[in-house]
Amino acid sequence: MINPKTSKLGVAHRSDLILLKRVYNRICREQGIAEGSHRAAELRASAMALISVGKLDEASLYERLRRVEYPAPKR
Repeated sequence: MINPKTSKLGVAHRSDLILLKRVYNRICREQGIAEGSHRAAELRASAMALISVGKLDEASLYERLRRVEYPAPKR
């Protein structure tokens, strides 16, 4: 398991990105989020926002991201 740490000045460390990708892939798989979809883009944005404020513990990142409700895209 990757040690949780806080990135400084909004710069993500390589380990942050590995963690983010693992959590993102898990949520997409569990929730049936299609790659390239509006919801996938919203999930990525939410994940990056959490990383920028230092929320890097895998369990808490997963719990926060899996509960995010995404608005339907405007048509």
